[in-house]
Parts: sequence; C-alpha cells; structure tokens
Amino acid sequence: MLIMTRRLYFAAAHRDIHGSELTGHTYTLDVAVGGRINERTGLLVNIKELDRIVKEHVLNQIDGKCLNDRLSFFQAHLATPENIATYIAETILPLLPSDVHLHSVRLQPTPVLYTEWLSSLKEVSHMLLTKIYEFSASHRLHSDSLSAEENRTLFGKCNNPNGHGHNYELEVTICGPINPITGRVLPPERLDAVVEREVLSRYDHRYLNLDVPEFAHVVPSAEMIVKTIWERLRPCIPAPARLYRLRLYETPRNLFEYSEEDDKEQR
Repeated sequence: MLIMTRRLYFAAAHRDIHGSELTGHTYTLDVAVGGRINERTGLLVNIKELDRIVKEHVLNQIDGKCLNDRLSFFQAHLATPENIATYIAETILPLLPSDVHLHSVRLQPTPVLYTEWLSSLKEVSHMLLTKIYEFSASHRLHSDSLSAEENRTLFGKCNNPNGHGHNYELEVTICGPINPITGRVLPPERLDAVVEREVLSRYDHRYLNLDVPEFAHVVPSAEMIVKTIWERLRPCIPAPARLYRLRLYETPRNLFEYSEEDDKEQR
C-alpha cells in the first residue's frame, strides 16, 4: 500500500473554554490517503480531486472563520486541535474516491505541538497529541566492557575523554480519548509538567555519564537515552492517556524512535 500526503494551510479563530476570549492560529494540515497505484494513470489519487474535496467541504467552511460561530460542531465541541482534526477527518472520510482510504489527518497549530487522527489506531475514538521539547546535554560514548582500543575504534571522536554535546529535540506523543469537557487528550500544560520533572530538569545542561544516575554504568548513546526517557515517562502519563511514541533528534541527521510496540517487544 502506498501513502500520499497533501499539505494545506488555513487560519481560524476560536473561543476559549469560557466562550469569551478569542484566539487564533495559522494551521498546517496534512491529509494522508492510502491505497494502490492505478496502473492506467500511475497515480494513487488525483491531487486536484483531493484538494477539491478538502477545500470545498472543509477549508471553505473554516478558513478565516471563528469556528464557534460558524459551525454547529464547534458549538457542541471546544475548538481544540484534537476536535478540529476529528471534524476534518469525519468530514473527508465519506467523500474520498472508493479506491483510496483516509490514512491520517495531522494538524499543527504551533511549531511545538501537533495532533493526529490515525485510521490505524485500534481505539476508534482515540487521537495522538505530540509536544516538542528541547534540552542540551553532553556525553561520552564509552563502554566499560570494551578495551580502550575497541572503544576508540567503535565510537571514534565520540569517545573523547572530555565528552561532547548535542542540542536534543524530543517529540513526546501520547494517545487517548478526547476529554469531552476539555476537548484535549491531555492538557498540554500537564504534559509539560511531567516532561519537565522527569526529563528536562534531570538531563538539560548535564554531563550524562556523571550527572545522571541511570547512565553511570550504561553507554549514554541516543538509543539508550530515548529508551531510558520512555521508561521514565511511561508510568507518569495520567490515564486514560498513555505514552505512544518518542522521537529523539540528536542532530538534524540522526533520529531515534521508540514506541509502545517496541516497548511490548522488550517485555
């Protein structure tokens, strides 16, 4: 199966939980469809037709509008990113050509937060919410079980006795149902508090080998860092939400991902 993603943009305003304060965002919308390539056309789907469906049935209704005032859906549901993504997915779903299916709807209102509707989620009513964090830390890649020469050969300049550092970017993705009162999978500030306590306050501006106990006898590679962060965060996510995926960018070219499927395999 092939998946194609079409990116669109729109701007919309909405009222807060009290119905008084008006705020707005310029949203990035990724609509992904999946299916088989049509042998006659060489296409999965006609992009012009996909654009027409999204623009005619979604963007024309919400772009440049106050959502609460414009649509009955947002008079009954808070206009959170989770609910907006749900509205878009439910609107598009029955309108797509029969030979493709809606794979995902990803909605990003700010550079550090996005939400996703995924057709592959086992729980139909569940959504993903991702928040992006940054921290800086130094480390030395060195294994006590290897000789000095083996360490130098394996890790190269990353085995420098004085260590080296990175500006890490951490994507924390949680999964859960949308709370009908808050309109959120989890209020972002609650997720911020957990990540601050369990990760940022412990790792930011630290020499991981010496300052963080869990790396005293473990090589603090990016692989081990993302797995250790998973182990710290997983029991701390308030139910009914749960930790779904972590992505750790060590550099713009090095990305490490750990998910609940990986965690199940390790158990």
